[in-house]
Amino acid sequence: MPHEYDRFWSLDRIKIFMESFPLAVGRLNWSPEDVPGVLLALADEELNEDIIPSEETCRRIIKKGHTPRKWFLTGLLIGVVKHIKGMGDVDPKNVAEYGNLVSLFDSLQEHFISKKYKNPEKKRKRNRVDESLDLISVFLGVDNKLFADIESKLFIDSDESNIYFDSYRFSSTPGYVKKSFTVLHRPTEIIPLVRFANFIEHKGRIREARGVVVPFRNQLALIGHADKGKGIKLVVIEDTEGPQNEYHGLLNTIEPDGTPVAARILFSKSPHMNHTDAGAREYKVTELSKLEIEKIESIRNRMWFTIEKELYSEKGEVLEQRDIVHMIDRYLHDGKKYKIVDKDGKPFNPAHHDYYTFNSALKLRE
Repeated sequence: MPHEYDRFWSLDRIKIFMESFPLAVGRLNWSPEDVPGVLLALADEELNEDIIPSEETCRRIIKKGHTPRKWFLTGLLIGVVKHIKGMGDVDPKNVAEYGNLVSLFDSLQEHFISKKYKNPEKKRKRNRVDESLDLISVFLGVDNKLFADIESKLFIDSDESNIYFDSYRFSSTPGYVKKSFTVLHRPTEIIPLVRFANFIEHKGRIREARGVVVPFRNQLALIGHADKGKGIKLVVIEDTEGPQNEYHGLLNTIEPDGTPVAARILFSKSPHMNHTDAGAREYKVTELSKLEIEKIESIRNRMWFTIEKELYSEKGEVLEQRDIVHMIDRYLHDGKKYKIVDKDGKPFNPAHHDYYTFNSALKLRE
């Protein structure tokens, strides 16, 4: 399957690629099996599925130094460097950490990619993604037209192929906020879906989630996997008439260790184009900027604790939750002690978790 870019691959350039490609894959913490899936998610005019090699071919390149056919060299070079430059998870200036792939890609781009090799008048052929969309539409009861409309709901005409968001949610650790970095990718001719990628630093490494945006009548769902398929991620946001600078939603995910997480989440347009500059990690609330602290007020989950026991004062009066809060407040001011007991006369400690429960479902603010 000869490819227009085959003549780019001189012996010297092939040697550079074969030395640099394993370095780049290692730096990105990918296994050979990860490569085709990541590249398919980036498919566009330059990177079509015909020039993306199989897992086995990637394994032979990395493990055995096998030189693939030239069109696969092209697909790997374009895909890996587009990931490096466009996904927001690395600094493209660190060229040395990726061997010479970035400079090799720049040479390819200068001589070939700038020239369109597809006829813009030619009607696009249906591919496997189109067939998958048909199946998704049937099983979810989603009108296929909603997929066609989704780009206009999230992107304005002047947006580039990617738009970037700082994403905030409260951590399960009290007093902390997780700030991650989210990239939304425009649909392409090959992949007619809005895709997302999310990045956050955790224990010295970058945790990564990827997926697609699925439109429903009144909501948009970001559905994907985290940590290369070890966990799932689902975020639901309200559908809007057009692109916004901020989106509020609900995050549901199962962490790789099996821990379930549910939290309100805020997406706020970011001035940054990669997670390093955005500072994607966990913060104490007090470490955030004044503007960020103001933003996260909208995702606090405030509600009353619910006491499940009937409680009484020392006079035998039934006490409601508000009464107990007022008694504690008075004690802090005048130091007078108050007795609170249950129906069996057992003293009640309002700070003990045995006596109350937090609601099992998140409640949105009114």
